[in-house]
Amino acid sequence: MRNILLFSVLLISILGTAQEKLKEAIITSKQTISTDSPQMQARFDAMGETVSTTYIKGNNSRVEMNSPMTGPMVVITNGDKMKSLTLMDNPIAGKKFTIEDLELTPEMKDNIEVVDGNTTKTILGYECEEKIITLSQNGGEVKMTIFVTNKISPVKTQQTAMLDDQIKGYPLYEVINMKQSGMEMTITTEVTNIEATSVSDEKFELDVPEGYTEQ
Repeated sequence: MRNILLFSVLLISILGTAQEKLKEAIITSKQTISTDSPQMQARFDAMGETVSTTYIKGNNSRVEMNSPMTGPMVVITNGDKMKSLTLMDNPIAGKKFTIEDLELTPEMKDNIEVVDGNTTKTILGYECEEKIITLSQNGGEVKMTIFVTNKISPVKTQQTAMLDDQIKGYPLYEVINMKQSGMEMTITTEVTNIEATSVSDEKFELDVPEGYTEQ
């Protein structure tokens, strides 16, 4: 489930009067989870919304979030170096890191389908087009509906590499429907604020902080 939440987070991040694409900004998103299990829904309701902050600059991104399920998490994607670093401070596992190459494998390409929807949505002044994504994973399917603006440059990540450049913009709203351990779940992520501002290159450095061990 953590991978799906992360995928969700990485797909999501002035106001839409600019004629050129926004390439440098700080983007705030909120995420909620609903389920058909009353017991799990009570836990999700107790957690409330998960808020994430995404820094984007050119082909690079940095996502910072803190969830009761995962603890503090940072995902740094350096598209210039084609690498991604994930830092997790999990309440159970402790401080762990993973570093991955950004690449599209034949298996990834075969496991994802993207089709155009027929609905538009205006979010924070941006007109967004609907895309419907089907992801085959671990013997099951994950269905996603996202709304993408072409006024913000797309950001390369390990997860969006699976899309093989089929998404020509940045998603501002997303709904994921999936089944986890027999339980139906819906994860909704929405961008709530976009601040066009300069972002330091230091945000995208791939150095592992002291105290983290490889997962």
